[in-house]
Order: sequence, then structure tokens, then C-alpha cells
Amino acid sequence: TKSKFMINNYFARYIFAVVVTYLITVLIVSYLNTSSIVAMGVEMTLYDRLNTAWFDLLGMANYYLPIIALSLVIAFVLIKKALYRLVGDGAFSYALSGFLGIAVMHLTLKHLFDLSVFDLTPALLGLMLQCAAGAVGGWTFYRLRPSGQG
Repeated sequence: TKSKFMINNYFARYIFAVVVTYLITVLIVSYLNTSSIVAMGVEMTLYDRLNTAWFDLLGMANYYLPIIALSLVIAFVLIKKALYRLVGDGAFSYALSGFLGIAVMHLTLKHLFDLSVFDLTPALLGLMLQCAAGAVGGWTFYRLRPSGQG
């Protein structure tokens, strides 16, 4: 069951969606990067992979967590408003907003600052998986709302 605090508090729902999105995105990047390293012939144990994921979660929090937070603000405010006429106000619209928010963030970072979190991974696969994590974050935000509230 949903916590009354969560369903009645936009900010708490937003923070929860940001954390969910951050965890998924960083674990995806970590997994894809370690898989690329293994494909180059470097042996990595399960401990090495888990340790790498842990340090990625901690190490990326300083810069990637705020970027995810900003991306979801843009997604839930601007993109969601733009999509309202096309897809309405349901779970799909929030998931699509989260997907597009992450896509816009990655494209902006790449084209304005020449930054990418996909140094070792196939760029399109990494981007699509990151965007899917944004969709999960958007869906999470929607699912925690009270009935009748967007």
C-alpha cells in the first residue's frame, strides 16, 4: 500500500522518482562498462563487478544525481505539459516524459559539452537503456500519486 506521506507530497514523489532513476541509470552504465571490459579480455569476478557498481553509485552521485534531478524536473514540468494534448494525463504520459527528459539531458550534454556517460558502451544501447530508466522514474512518480491527481 502507498504511504499517505508519499501520495500527498509531490516533492517526496519526485525525490523517490529521482532516486529510482539514478539507481537504474548508474547500474546500467556500470554493467555495460564492466561487460565491455570483460569483452576486451580482462577477467572480472562477481565481487569486482559488484564493487565497481558500488563505487559507481557513490562516485557518480556528485555530478550525475543532480543532472538526473534536473532532467526529471524538465520532464515532469515542460515535457509533460507539451505531451498533455497528445497522450493525456496517465502513466504513459509520465513514463514518456521521463524517457524524453533523460534523452534531452544526454543529447544536451553530448552536443553542448561533449560529455557522455557511455565511454565504453555502445552509445545507442546505453542511451535507450538510460531513457528506459527515465521512463521507470516517470512511471514511479505517477504510481505514487493519490487517485485523481496527476
